[in-house]
Amino acid sequence: MSAAPVAPSALTKARKYKATRVEVGESKGEASPSKLKKGKGVSLNIAQASPHVTAKMDHKKCDEFKRITTFRKHTRAVYWCAWHPDDIRIATCSHDVSINVWNTSTGALTRTLKGHKNWVLQVCWTNCGEYLLSASADSTLMMWNVATSRLMHTFVGHDDFVMGLSLSPDGETLASASKDKSICFWELKKAHGLGDVRSMDSMTCRILGHPTYKDGHSDLVQRVIWHPEGGEVLTCSQDQTIRRWRSSSGKLLHTYRGHTDYVLGIAFNPKGDIFVSSSHDKLVKIWNYKSGICLQTLKGHRDIVYGCAFIPSGNGQKLITCGHDRRIIVWDRTTGERLSMETNTHRSWVLCVAVAQDSLRFCSASGDQTLAMWVARPPGCGGNMELVRLGRKIVRLWAKIAPCWNRGTG
Repeated sequence: MSAAPVAPSALTKARKYKATRVEVGESKGEASPSKLKKGKGVSLNIAQASPHVTAKMDHKKCDEFKRITTFRKHTRAVYWCAWHPDDIRIATCSHDVSINVWNTSTGALTRTLKGHKNWVLQVCWTNCGEYLLSASADSTLMMWNVATSRLMHTFVGHDDFVMGLSLSPDGETLASASKDKSICFWELKKAHGLGDVRSMDSMTCRILGHPTYKDGHSDLVQRVIWHPEGGEVLTCSQDQTIRRWRSSSGKLLHTYRGHTDYVLGIAFNPKGDIFVSSSHDKLVKIWNYKSGICLQTLKGHRDIVYGCAFIPSGNGQKLITCGHDRRIIVWDRTTGERLSMETNTHRSWVLCVAVAQDSLRFCSASGDQTLAMWVARPPGCGGNMELVRLGRKIVRLWAKIAPCWNRGTG
């Protein structure tokens, strides 16, 4: 079932509600809560529903999130999830060697991409949203046209698992991290021009591992991420360090030390002055990017911390982490306070969290073969239900009447 666009007038009428759970059903005669049972509706983000009206929740009150739906099609662990630039579609990749693309407004699986010969470990979208890039344990990266499911290019050059990838802010350069201890940079436009071939011709720079390159990582490189302004990347490794590099030359600019075990995840806040890291040592650390000083060490996980992500609003005042203990924790990164924690949603370890740009939704990928989607639920919202008619749709909201919807502001 697809969600029809919501009229601006209908949205204005509904804006007085504190909405955290949203389900949509066709308006056919009389509508009642019993007709919109859990799991029967379709999740809808109201702020995304109309291109004419922007409506956002007061992010300062969004310390808690409520799971609204679970996506089930993968047959093995889901390693990664990545939001499309439109904040509606999301891509997942799995141990089952497939990539799935989902429409989060309808819950539909819209594409399944297959071509890798081993586990698919990470995916990311191009800035235009037309192409999807994937990294795999088969030592390759691939570029896909999602609309046609066509494989556009295969990047070869790594000698072992490609653990992670990241696209530069300008969308021109792809960076990849590998079990072979190296970091590679690829020119995306050139790769596109080469067509559906296996090639390393688009590689522009390769930073080798230690001891081949004295400044290189001495163990598997787990992740690579671009600074929001471009020009530099961060990498994290099983050698317990995080390193900062100039992408054009491969020059090492700084090494961040503090974790006592494998560093598994890193993420920037929107401005790029702060980043967070997650580790096998059960700790989450917040760092000043320029000085290299560790600003906070967050303790709350009981086992390996796999993933970390900032909530974009408020320049990343809040962040989310996930781990082997099945915990998903929302933190205040300034005070180190644990704002909320979810422990019972996934039946296995949680490997990744990805936050939508509206800061009101995030998804979590798990070893239980599922992807869960969450929506912000302000404290004190309670369980009151409201039915709101939006055009031909009946929308059920977890709601409490309060002036928390702000038009055109965040």
